[in-house]
Amino acid sequence: MEDAVVPPLSQLNVSTNTVYDRLKTGEPVEDTVWVTSPIGMKNGLLMARVLVPNKSEKIPVRVMNATNKPICLLRGTEVSDLKEVRLLDDRQGVVQEELE
Repeated sequence: MEDAVVPPLSQLNVSTNTVYDRLKTGEPVEDTVWVTSPIGMKNGLLMARVLVPNKSEKIPVRVMNATNKPICLLRGTEVSDLKEVRLLDDRQGVVQEELE
């Protein structure tokens, strides 16, 4: 990730990198699907939940600055943990919606 400045009261997609050596999964990493956790960061930025593409570089992650001041996000800052998810196929999604 390069340094980024998120202007006040705005959102921005920042390009991040994935660190795989700390991920725990039952499947090989290349067969696993991940999402970021929606969190509030210490610097005031809010992180959106994002489905992470299966690559380790230039992963777009959406952050929002709800403050009245610009916030600098420095290269190397950990923005979110990744969580392993299981994607539903189209048929499973329909069943899931009907149950809710």
